[in-house]
Amino acid sequence: MREFGKISCRFWSRPEIQDWSLHARLMALYLLSSEHCNLIGCFRLPLGYIKSDLNFTDKCVSQALEQLTQSNFIVWCHKTRWLLISNYLKFNPIENPNQGKAAFYLLKDIPEGFIARSAIAERLYHYKDKLPAEFLSYYSNQFRSIPINSNQTVSSDKQPIQATPTSDFDSFWQLQIRKEKKAKAQQEWNKLTLHIDTKLAQTVIDKWIEQKQSRTQYRDPLKTPLPHNWLANRQWEDEYIRTTITNRHVQAQPNKQEQLESENNKEADNWAHSISEKIINDR
Repeated sequence: MREFGKISCRFWSRPEIQDWSLHARLMALYLLSSEHCNLIGCFRLPLGYIKSDLNFTDKCVSQALEQLTQSNFIVWCHKTRWLLISNYLKFNPIENPNQGKAAFYLLKDIPEGFIARSAIAERLYHYKDKLPAEFLSYYSNQFRSIPINSNQTVSSDKQPIQATPTSDFDSFWQLQIRKEKKAKAQQEWNKLTLHIDTKLAQTVIDKWIEQKQSRTQYRDPLKTPLPHNWLANRQWEDEYIRTTITNRHVQAQPNKQEQLESENNKEADNWAHSISEKIINDR
């Protein structure tokens, strides 16, 4: 158990702090300085610990967690009850090999179900020179291929190491009809932890492709939602009538306006014919 926690003076100058409730501010300080926090800022924290230590109600805990999550101060996983302080290593860097060894052990303790497991691994990759030698193989096997340094050469008898692929958000953005307000779209993407949960990110992309092809309203760019609104409203979960079904329905039904006009014309013709016969008979 650690005895001290470091909090940067710049904590209070963060723009989003001004929008936080007092409960959210207190919880942020608690996360940074409590005995549950560790060397990498990623740890298990059941809600009962927070309620007991801060004397919060269930509602206060839920609201504070939501505020800190929406502002990307933390990543909170309801399933595993694990938490990541997003920029913890930025203000508390790994300083020596002893800390690197401890950080590596902490990484291996993180459960696979934690949604930010790959995110903390990528942050630790920046301190690879201070981590044990086995970290690189563990990182490559567990998370992704290690990107090649621009000055690095690869011998012909070895398989080249693949570079980091295009992000899921970039793929999503390239598919958009209205490429407007990209920063807001990326902010919503991160709020939904899609930059971490690659499986959900792929589902969102697939649903957008499907809707783009099948929703009638998307034929008109002005009726197509902006990317950040589509994400914020979780529209990948929408249930809608597909274009093909709508077209079949339209083809199966007669045009009511044309039918009405046709009936009116028949009535007019019948009336004109009857008037003509009456005039003839009167003569």
